[in-house]
Amino acid sequence: MSAVMTAMFDDCGEAERVLLELIRDGFPTDRVDLTSDGVPGRAGLAPAGSPHDRFVRHFRAIFTAQHEQPLA
Repeated sequence: MSAVMTAMFDDCGEAERVLLELIRDGFPTDRVDLTSDGVPGRAGLAPAGSPHDRFVRHFRAIFTAQHEQPLA
């Protein structure tokens, strides 16, 4: 099983800076994602009827434990 780290930012610019720092520090680009309303990333690929439902499906795939489901 692979580990997952998530972070929430109020500022999209700050999230983008952290993403770039992680990549500069050696994290593979295919293992680091930025997901936001402006940059949906992999969440934008989820099959669903609305952007909201795409985000919910995406985050439910990450937060799989029953107690984590409300976080999605």
